[in-house]
Amino acid sequence: MQEETFESILRSIVLPVGELLNDERTYRVTRDDFEQIDKQYREELESFHKFLILTSDGKTIVGGVLFYDSSDIQEIMFEEFRGQHFMSTIHKNRILANELYADQRVTIVTDAIESFNDFKKKYYLASCIGLKISNLEEIYKYLSFLGDNDNKEFTEIQKYDENSFIRKFS
Repeated sequence: MQEETFESILRSIVLPVGELLNDERTYRVTRDDFEQIDKQYREELESFHKFLILTSDGKTIVGGVLFYDSSDIQEIMFEEFRGQHFMSTIHKNRILANELYADQRVTIVTDAIESFNDFKKKYYLASCIGLKISNLEEIYKYLSFLGDNDNKEFTEIQKYDENSFIRKFS
């Protein structure tokens, strides 16, 4: 789903919807709850079984996590709430880990990688909750391209060939 569409869906939701989880700031919305969502977005959600709504206080929506069964997840944080650690909170309090499907995978958008250390941080957060990264080949090529251009933030990639990178981070 396009990020803008998921953001529009989240912004259209009037809480409460779905089940408020133990942290009292995250809602689990399943197919049974989709009837409570604006009719224009229900078709967009047809192929999904659930998503999470992140709030700052149980009332104000700040972002969400959309589950593509076990093949991928999509995280979105509204621009005005980025950098306030709402996403890392659901990692730390195990809310996200408890919602994952068996063998859950995640795609890391290469444009969102700010440095090699940033990639390692994203990898660490994913691995802490049992997520496997599905696009390691694409990430390696992206990091290698930036590392070859003497960008100091990415030169660490030069220690790896593609196979060793994939072995290390799979």
